[in-house]
Amino acid sequence: MADDDFTLPSNEWDVLVCGTGVKPSLLAAALSRAGKRVLQVDPNTYYGSDSGAFSVDELETWATTLPPDSPFSHATVERMIEIARPRSYTLTLAPHLVYWSSNLLELLREVEMTSSFSWQAVGSWWVYLTEEDVAARSEAGGGIGGALVDIGVKTVKAGGTVRRKAGGWNKGRKAASVDLSGMPELQPAGSTPTLRKLGGVLREVPSTFEDVAWSPDLQDRDRGYLGGFLRFVTKCSDPTDTKHYTLLKEHADTSLAEFLSTVYPLPPFTIASIHSLTLLPTSPEKTKLRDAVKALTTHMNSTGRIPDIRSAAALTIAYGGSAELCQVWSRGAAVAGGINVLACGVESLTSGDDSKILAKLTTRQTVTADWVLNTTHTPSTTGTSFTLSKGIYIITSSLPSLFAKKFQDDRVSPNAVVLTFPTGSLITEGGEKNNAPVYIIAHSSATGECGHGECVLYTSTAHLQPSGYELSSLALSRALQAVGEEGAQVAFACNYTQSFPTTASETTQSNGPVIALNPLSADLAFDDEALEECKRVYRRIVGEECLHGFLEMTEEMRRQHMLAEGEEEYLN
Repeated sequence: MADDDFTLPSNEWDVLVCGTGVKPSLLAAALSRAGKRVLQVDPNTYYGSDSGAFSVDELETWATTLPPDSPFSHATVERMIEIARPRSYTLTLAPHLVYWSSNLLELLREVEMTSSFSWQAVGSWWVYLTEEDVAARSEAGGGIGGALVDIGVKTVKAGGTVRRKAGGWNKGRKAASVDLSGMPELQPAGSTPTLRKLGGVLREVPSTFEDVAWSPDLQDRDRGYLGGFLRFVTKCSDPTDTKHYTLLKEHADTSLAEFLSTVYPLPPFTIASIHSLTLLPTSPEKTKLRDAVKALTTHMNSTGRIPDIRSAAALTIAYGGSAELCQVWSRGAAVAGGINVLACGVESLTSGDDSKILAKLTTRQTVTADWVLNTTHTPSTTGTSFTLSKGIYIITSSLPSLFAKKFQDDRVSPNAVVLTFPTGSLITEGGEKNNAPVYIIAHSSATGECGHGECVLYTSTAHLQPSGYELSSLALSRALQAVGEEGAQVAFACNYTQSFPTTASETTQSNGPVIALNPLSADLAFDDEALEECKRVYRRIVGEECLHGFLEMTEEMRRQHMLAEGEEEYLN
């Protein structure tokens, strides 16, 4: 709700939550369900804070009214052609991917909230590589990787089948969502390459042993080293596997590029492909092995496990990605007895009697709270940060070739894909090459973010503007050209920069009962550390004994939640 004349039902609260972003909304829901009296306020007129979602009209307003303390800056918007229904779009600032093995999905399963969202599968990872890129060979030789040729590659070459464990869930899903309730029988691997190519330059990234076995770009020597590296990634976190565990420990701070050029001598184009799976903003030369392995482990642990679409490793939430998380969790707080008030900020905080905090609101009301959860745009305690250039583009074509099924036994088509333009693959008119990757996350209209016959492309790169904007636009043009859709053009573009902490902090800033939550990380996939921080704050407020019930509902709350979600048919 948002009303200057709105009168709060009480001036005394257990917890005052400032903001409706991912962390504040999750904590508001969890604390309300734990029986705390929660007041959640946000000076904005929309939910989501830094993770909001907007129509075209709203995004134009947002871009021209950024406050000076915002992590966003240098926002530009442009309508290239007339948009018939600008208010029907849902363009998000947070199109996060959610990996199947993520803690977020595990939490939502535990508290039976998966059906509160419409899930869409993220299909293939594509990387921009020319024939010249593929022809370039690594000069490095030797290495130990050749001795670690993965048995999985041999099994696939021999036509062996791959078996997976069933993992049904998502009861009550919306009709347009991915059916994740059953597992199909997989077809035996054949002798046909599993990797596709678009326009001769967009190549599907090999991420499974089946891909490695039949990739037309790999020589037999490459298959051995790449199979060995995939085995290393799956084994190196296990202390009982001395060989791989020690190898990671010895090379943890080595760059991914150096490690793959020496220990597992792979050609540069393969290194670029592997790095694209990490979704990290740094180049392979500046990406530490420890960070790459963490991201790759998550990806590989998720690949092939999603029912109905074995080619996928991740999902995305329709209608705005993490913005939808904020909406649902804030609504969950209200259903559990909390109060949400938009267009209401906090002017000041002072210490009151009995260790309570007095908060003066912008609506001229004063409330007291035992705890205050604040959000801060400060990048880190040291003030250091880095900036990403981001973009949101509406395309006048559905680009069907991007969202095609990879395997015949996939029961659903993906409605999101990832495209990567690796280091050195782009050059501006001024002669500047990209020294960091440019990522594009493409969403089809099935995500509810655009109209039928359209798609939305989200770009991200570590280049500062204006070169970051130019490189993103160039990557977009190359992608459209490779996909080969006649008449496809950009209908609307929004570019902006966003600042993030240089390193993620595991320590939540606190001044007694006033707790400042850390900003979300710059990760393109949902960062599980956000959940861990929320659980630490929850534990501090509620107590250790209640941690097992984080975000769980009572039966009455469950009934009210189902009514609010329009799920009366599930009520007994």
